[in-house]
Amino acid sequence: MTTLRISARVDETERGRLAAKQPVTVQLNAIPDRQFTGHIEQIGAIASLDFSSGWPITRNFILEIALDQTDPRFKPGITGQVTVIVDRVPHAITIPTQAMFQKSGENVVYVWRGNQFEERAIEVGRRSGDKILVAKGVSPGEQVALKDPTLKE
Repeated sequence: MTTLRISARVDETERGRLAAKQPVTVQLNAIPDRQFTGHIEQIGAIASLDFSSGWPITRNFILEIALDQTDPRFKPGITGQVTVIVDRVPHAITIPTQAMFQKSGENVVYVWRGNQFEERAIEVGRRSGDKILVAKGVSPGEQVALKDPTLKE
């Protein structure tokens, strides 16, 4: 195969942020050593119900994505993750959502300092699915805990 078009689903809550020609990055599960770029070619006009996602039932729109590159390893039915580039923030620091905790009404993270975790308040700039853009409170390269280290199991 020389070209690849990808069908993807997007939740109705994110649909309004997408447009044709918007850039995307794609990480294919069978080709983990390479990331591909492309763009949205088409966005479905009618939502479909996704009963596999639990309750409440989600409504998804189909996206058609065209990739800019080719690879001899492309195969029909290949799966992966599509990331739509909605906005670029220079010098952004992002953390996984599970690394942020609520303590006394504040958003906090636990940063590894020496031989223990230090609780630190953060300011959230933006949220996007499974990522949080940290406006203040974490420096580049610092490691944060994905589980609350103060809780005993």
